[in-house]
Amino acid sequence: MPLRKPAPTVPLDQAAPASEPQQFHDTLAVDFGIAQTWETPHGPIAVVHPTIERSGFRWRAWAEQFHWCRAVIVVSYGMNMHGNPDLFVHDLTMAGDGFHYELDWSELNALIGQAAPYWAPGLRTVTGMANWRPGEPQRTVAAEPEIDMGAVLRLAARHAPETAIHVTLMDFARRMLARAEQRAVNDVAFVREHQSASAAIVFAAVPAATYVAPEPLDPAVVKAGWLHVLDLADDDAFAALIALERKGEDSRVLPASTVASIAGDEPGAAEWIARLEPTVKTARFAMFNEHQLVTPLIDPLTQSVVAHNDEGAYWAAVPSRLPTSSPLAGVELWPGRVWIRCEDGTKYLCPETGSVDVNWGYNGGGPLMLANVLHALLDDINADIAGKLLRAPAALERFCERPWEPGTVLTRDQLERTRRG
Repeated sequence: MPLRKPAPTVPLDQAAPASEPQQFHDTLAVDFGIAQTWETPHGPIAVVHPTIERSGFRWRAWAEQFHWCRAVIVVSYGMNMHGNPDLFVHDLTMAGDGFHYELDWSELNALIGQAAPYWAPGLRTVTGMANWRPGEPQRTVAAEPEIDMGAVLRLAARHAPETAIHVTLMDFARRMLARAEQRAVNDVAFVREHQSASAAIVFAAVPAATYVAPEPLDPAVVKAGWLHVLDLADDDAFAALIALERKGEDSRVLPASTVASIAGDEPGAAEWIARLEPTVKTARFAMFNEHQLVTPLIDPLTQSVVAHNDEGAYWAAVPSRLPTSSPLAGVELWPGRVWIRCEDGTKYLCPETGSVDVNWGYNGGGPLMLANVLHALLDDINADIAGKLLRAPAALERFCERPWEPGTVLTRDQLERTRRG
């Protein structure tokens, strides 16, 4: 690497182009990205391809790693007004941590005296970009999803091929690979179609093909597979469930996909807290942040796990379905909380999912969702609200929007009469 940066005269977007192809140095992994370093007539540059969208540019870390460069140039996931990938420049000769100006792709080509390689999102991998050199043929690279595939595949490999857990995890892995592949295909096609005539973008790689089964797995097999994962206690099981949550599929297959924070002295919670029992820490606790967990607990009636922390708070996995045959008897309303009372006297947290968030007492989405949930539970106490909910009658929606006094109990008779109008 150079011992010092040449003294700058003008910003790189105004600098004179190279009169000949410049030297390519190396490809190396950086914080949340892959960098390729080049010489230019105005000092060396590091071109960083971020590997995670919306992660925020790590300007300071990259500037420290490439302190010997004139500039760090980031290839964004977005496109500029000319249809070329956005290039943001952190010029190390200028003050500040963020980007200082932008470059067009044609200006990057001019700086290095040749066509710069473009790596589509998902193809920005250490193995896929390793040992690349200018002028080499286009590579075929396995697209990389933004999840820990290693944990998913290891967990699948540890179980017999015919088991639900193996089949489910392999299907999930293939679908995530296929999704990453399609994203890369779409990105390459979009850039190829919209790039400006002057950009001369070189597509350094295309994605490798991934097999996808023509028919989806039986939902019962998928649910059984993920339930098996929930009962395991190793790190791969935790990572696999975090991957499922990150891809937004947890609410469709897991018995609980959202968390409620309940204070130890919260009104209305004492009865529920009293029935919690100690349990072992399995992958069911993957949905909690580690700082939330001191004592692992379980609700024996719903088999939903609860994390009790050292501040006295309870973090509860809220089920999407109530495992009881006793019909709904009433609803108990406390600030930010809804409890369901069944005819056998048992009290439950109102079912929720990551996309079904219930509340009451105002004109908004929470009360409307509560009305839909109550509409379903009045007909079937076992209704799984992770499925498609029918719209509640308008009268029941307005009923849930009322500013009831904390601790109000709405009886089944009140709810039934209200929804009948």
